[in-house]
Amino acid sequence: MTVHKLAAEAEHSPVGPSSIADIILCPGRVRLQDGMEDITSFAAAEGTVAHTIGELRLKEKEYPDSGIFEQDGHDIVIEKEMLDAVDIYIDHINSIRSIQLKLKDEKIEGKVSLDHIGIPEIYGTVDYSLSIPFKTLYVRDYKHGTGITVQADHNPQLMAYAIGAAWEMLETYETINMGIVQPRTREGDKIKVWETTPDVLIKWAEDVLKPAVQLALSDNAPLNPGEKQCHWCRAKGICPALAKEAIKMAQSDFADFADIQPDPVDTLTIEQVENIYPKLGLMKTFVKAIEERVYSTLSAGQPFTGYKLVNGRRSRSWTDEVKAVTALKKFGIDPYELKTLSPAKAEKLLDKDTRKEIEALIETNEGKPTIVKETDKREAISMAAEDFKNFKKD
Repeated sequence: MTVHKLAAEAEHSPVGPSSIADIILCPGRVRLQDGMEDITSFAAAEGTVAHTIGELRLKEKEYPDSGIFEQDGHDIVIEKEMLDAVDIYIDHINSIRSIQLKLKDEKIEGKVSLDHIGIPEIYGTVDYSLSIPFKTLYVRDYKHGTGITVQADHNPQLMAYAIGAAWEMLETYETINMGIVQPRTREGDKIKVWETTPDVLIKWAEDVLKPAVQLALSDNAPLNPGEKQCHWCRAKGICPALAKEAIKMAQSDFADFADIQPDPVDTLTIEQVENIYPKLGLMKTFVKAIEERVYSTLSAGQPFTGYKLVNGRRSRSWTDEVKAVTALKKFGIDPYELKTLSPAKAEKLLDKDTRKEIEALIETNEGKPTIVKETDKREAISMAAEDFKNFKKD
């Protein structure tokens, strides 16, 4: 299988558009993360590869439709699912392009900076923007992930990109049209668009963005832990504010429950549960951060009293599958086992027209009931008593 490599990425700003939303919530994270290694997850590396394919296609350059990308220490296989997701992005961008015959004012993975409004520290790369002078500025950001659905409405990352892409012409547009393209999201629309006017962005930059960046780059930038801003923070394992908040929450919320036996959850009042439940996300973040820090400490060969790092459960695999097949056949054993492909895997192998022919053979089963906030757009369900007996927590 062909192995591809990406060119090295440009240096990222510590207060770049992609992290602006979290910096506004917690300015101190910039100082705390300074100098810490940014370890890229598999999902992030996969997203980078998808972005690269989209960029090459929009620039009408040759792009790989098979093989493996070596990206940030991960081997990313180019599969049909990835190409189908990028197709949705390309189709959407082409629909925007059709509005403007001259594309000289478009940027594909274009460099943007907020230097012109007095924030030179913010710079980055916008996935796509198209300027129709004195009318509309279009800005789009591609999200390949599935776990967290990203909204476009008042999205700080999009707003920063728009200000940067417009440069000093921001006030000359009638409207600013910003959108998130997230083809693999598990909920909501795959394409979300928010349209506003330049004065809204200018006011936000003056009232919110500038003060947040100035505070983040100061020596006394405050730490403000929260479920959202801590989620991707590299420093959450060493953050004193997160530790203090999680411990304070645990002490205040569970101090009165120590003597409740034998099943504390069943004996709590619903008011007590309502007080505790919204705080579990931050506590889980803290627990995960502690686990990650212990793991990294032991991985580096440093001592951690009472614990050690060992290999997990062993697994076995063939050193050479071709030779294994030959050997098994020799002993009269069928080396293969048949298993029906799942609808999702089958659809990855079919084109759009062929998929329609198998739709009648597929049934959709409702997912396991999930607890979400009331602001979620999905309709609430009511479970029958018999169903509730079989309910399992995540």
